[in-house]
Formats: sequence, structure tokens, C-alpha cells
Amino acid sequence: MLEFKQFDFKRNKGLVGLDRVRKRECDDPCSGGSKMITSSSPAVVRYYLALRLGQLRGEAGLTKQQVAGRIGRTGQTVANIENAVNAPTQSDLEKLLQIYGAADEFVELSELLPVARRSVPKRQAPVPEDYDLRLNLEVGMAELDILSGSLVPGLLQIPCYAAAVFRANPNLSDEEIEQLVAARMDRKKIFTREERPVRLYVVMDESVLYRSRGDATVMCDQLDYLLDVARTSEVDLQVLPLDAGSYRGEGTSWTIMNFPEPLRGHPGLVHLDLLGEARYIDDSYMVEQYQRAWRHIIATAISPERSLEMIREAKGKYVSPD
Repeated sequence: MLEFKQFDFKRNKGLVGLDRVRKRECDDPCSGGSKMITSSSPAVVRYYLALRLGQLRGEAGLTKQQVAGRIGRTGQTVANIENAVNAPTQSDLEKLLQIYGAADEFVELSELLPVARRSVPKRQAPVPEDYDLRLNLEVGMAELDILSGSLVPGLLQIPCYAAAVFRANPNLSDEEIEQLVAARMDRKKIFTREERPVRLYVVMDESVLYRSRGDATVMCDQLDYLLDVARTSEVDLQVLPLDAGSYRGEGTSWTIMNFPEPLRGHPGLVHLDLLGEARYIDDSYMVEQYQRAWRHIIATAISPERSLEMIREAKGKYVSPD
């Protein structure tokens, strides 16, 4: 039988409550920018470089093989750079930018190389490869926009709720569940990192509040946690009521990962939660489609204040009468 310690629902109690500023453009774009990147985000910087170099190659109308021949490398080397497997050397970066007609970007992009070439710290417990990538990207993003159509988002789950979710997979052993729960709880460090903490914008379908995971105590504790964390300055939480009708993205779950300053030249990434696998969308046009859908979704959802009331009402279903 798996056992998990009681979760601390009262963390960050002194943070600002519902008077959060929702307009990101009102945040100071300079605070925590380059410092965040240089201290915690090698995977994010490497991914950003990969996207930018791939974009420039496409604009230049060149194939990977053509580029490889012109810089004296193999096609696989160029592919590894554009797939964020490896960061380019400074010499290769300079050659690539010259070929792409973007030599003026060398100084800016070369400043990112020391971070991009750093190794990512090993985890204490092993996790699936696609999940590991998500954790490495998540830790360095500035903002995460999360639509959740069936579950409380992983970043807002408590241990017992997370364990109940993982138990739905009959192929996982108790040990694997414990490791996955530990990894999921470890993700919450992005709210308390020394650099500028991540901002989380969450929209959940109302049905999430009534779909039981675990027993009534687990659900009460989970909803209590949502009520608590929604009052912190790091989280904006809205609910899409059942009577809102259809909306773009209905029945799906995804996360828009927004790059920190000064990596704002790309709209970001979209992480899709699929059965048994994760998928990342980094095509600028497609990311912008998700951002457009996101704006429609947050306009359709009820306000953060009303959302808290709805969560309290849902909690009543799980509370036993005295």
C-alpha cells in the first residue's frame, strides 16, 4: 500500500491574493530576464537556439544537407542542433548565421551558448524520456498557459491525487508510481525558485471538480489545495462552467510554454498530453493558433473570484454531513 505524507496547503500564505495583475505586459520585462536563463534553463536555451536556427535555415531555402556541406559537418550534426539535442559550437554558430544572412544576430545568440552547452542535472529517480524533457523545459519558462479538460493539472496536484491518477495505468508498479509522484511534486519548485518564479495561468473544465480521483478525503484535500494556491501571486485559476457550451479545445489538455526574456522572438511551445506519449508543437503558425484559442477560452471561463466559489461548491459534494 502506498503512503504519502500530508501535503502543506499553507505554503506562500503571505503572497498577494486575488488582486493579481493579469496583463503580462504590465509585468516588468527586465526583471529576472537574463538571470533566469543563465542560472536554470539550459534545455530552454538550447531549444530556443534550435528553433531560431531552423527558422533561419527555412527562410534561406536550404536543406540540412546543403548547410552541412557548407560548414563542413554532417547532416546529422545539423539535425541534432535543430532538434535541440546539442548546442552548436561558437564557430559553427558563426558560420550558420553567415550562411543564413543573419550575421547581425551572432553577438546575441553566442551569449546563450555557455548556458545551452551546460548539462542538465541528473534526477534522483528515473522518469520517462518525454516527461524528463517536459520537466527540463518547464523549469526555465516564464509563463505556462494550461487548459485541463479532465484532470487537475499536474503542477497543482497533491500527492494522493497524483497517485490515484497514476494508478489508472495498470502497467505501473507501486515503485514506479512513487517515483512519478515524487517527480510531479518536485515540479512545484518552479514556484519558489530564486529567480523570477513561473506564472501559471490555468483554465479547468468544471467536470474536473466532480471527477473523483481517490476517495472523498483525497478530493477534499485536492480542492482545498486549489483554493489555497489560487490566492498566490503565481497562479491565476479559472473554471469553464458546463453551461458555457462548446469551446475551442473542448475535451483536450495542453500547455502553452512561453519563453522568458530575452527569448521573446518565438511564440513558444505547445505541449500536448496524449495517451501514452507527449507531443510538442513548435511551428510558429500552429503555436499562434493555440494562443488564439487560449484567448477565446479565458474569455469564456468565469472570473477567478467566481471560480473559487465554484470550487467551494464542488467541495461540498465530498464533505460528509455532521
